[in-house]
Formats: sequence, structure tokens, C-alpha cells
Amino acid sequence: MSNENPTFRLQNDKGRVAYDVARIAESPWVLGHICRSWRHISTLLLTLWSTLLIQETSSTDPKHFMAKLDVALRRSRNAPLTFSASFGSRDVNFMRIAMARLVESPRWQHVAFTLHADIQQTMLPALSDLSSLESFSDTGYVPAGILDTAPKLRTICLYPLTTIHPPQQLAELNVGPITMQKLLHLLSAAPELRFPIRKINHAGLTGFLSEQCHLVHLRIYLHYMDYVNDRYPSMDAQKVSIAPFFQALSLVAPDGQKT
Repeated sequence: MSNENPTFRLQNDKGRVAYDVARIAESPWVLGHICRSWRHISTLLLTLWSTLLIQETSSTDPKHFMAKLDVALRRSRNAPLTFSASFGSRDVNFMRIAMARLVESPRWQHVAFTLHADIQQTMLPALSDLSSLESFSDTGYVPAGILDTAPKLRTICLYPLTTIHPPQQLAELNVGPITMQKLLHLLSAAPELRFPIRKINHAGLTGFLSEQCHLVHLRIYLHYMDYVNDRYPSMDAQKVSIAPFFQALSLVAPDGQKT
């Protein structure tokens, strides 16, 4: 997985070291094998077990993997979960079993998915309580209405963009490469949002919206139109009507590099 993946941003933003379920040589297990005292300490530190990196590799032993995942979930007790789940399509049954362990959705706080579409379509719609969810990242399917069950949700990352109705409390939306048509469709669902852009960047005012809209073009355009509208109130309001009320709206360039 590359460093550009939103998975790692969710983890690094919290300053935590993820416990890679697929590897035995991780801090919780190492501490637990130093001596009895350190084992006791490691079991008391719930955050050692509640930040999880769950990914399938070619050498993954499903039985061993599930046993370690069960231990981590048990020792994290009721602590909020920060996790990344990344699976290919090698073994759909394995994915189903692994994700079934994570359906304690009220504990989800910061989550990122890179899952086979079949798993997402059968698992995610069953989640009815996301009361602790603050950050949500996905590389595929997002069921309609799932985000309505997350009252604390503030940050969404979608790669590629999926059509959603943004929750009213949303403060930041990150999406992948997007066409102008999809962008306008997304913004049309957000007129009720009331989070004004707080920082106006007056540099690079020659930016413009292209058919394939990317971070620098969109942000310069919105900042420019906001700036012009403030300075020149007589400017045609139609030209600024699509400016969203997000605190942050960013897009990723086609080559995967952030601009």
C-alpha cells in the first residue's frame, strides 16, 4: 500500500502506530513476551490493540490471522477502533470472516476500507450504528444512507468518488480524480452545509476548472470566486453559486501525487 493511501493518513493523523494483524512481531506482542509485568502493562494499554492494520497478503494464514485479530479485539475491550482493512479478491470467504469480526460498528472511530466490492455490498449496509465514527475512507462502494448513521462524522475520503449525500456536519471531503459533471452533482447535494471556507488563498488566481478537475484547479477557482465576490459584489452571482460551504474540499491529481 502506498503512502498516498488515505488509510495511512487516518492513522498518522492520530499519531499512533498501527498493529499489523498479519505480523507477529508487533509492539503489543513483543511487550507481552518480555516478562510478566510487561505482559500485564500491554494488556492494560487498550490503544495498543485498538489501532489495527488489517490486510491480506499472499502469505497470510487465515487461521493464524483470525486468532490474532480476535485477540486484538478482545484486548482492546470497548476502546474506539482505528483500523484499515485491505483485502484483494483472493479468498472472498476469508474476507467475509475477517470483516465479520469488525461489525462492532459503534466502536468505529477512524476507518479506511480497500475491500472487494462484493464484501462491501453485503457487509456495509448492515451497519446501523456508527455513533462514534469521525473519519471514513473508502476506495469503492459506499451504500446510500450509511453516512446518515454517523452523527460525529467530520472527514470523508473517497477514492474514486462515489455519489453521496454529504452529512450536514461534514467539515472535510477528499475525493479522487473527478469529472466536472460528478463534481457539480456532488455539490448540488450540499446547499444546506454551513461551513464557510476560512482561509482564502489569493495566489495563483489564473487557475481554472477543467473537464478533469483536480486539486489546484478547483481550490484556486473557488478561492478566486470567493475573493472576487467579496471585493466586487456586483459580479454575476451565477459564477459563484457552486462554491460549496466545506472547510476543505480537495482532490487528488491523476498520477496519485497530492498537488
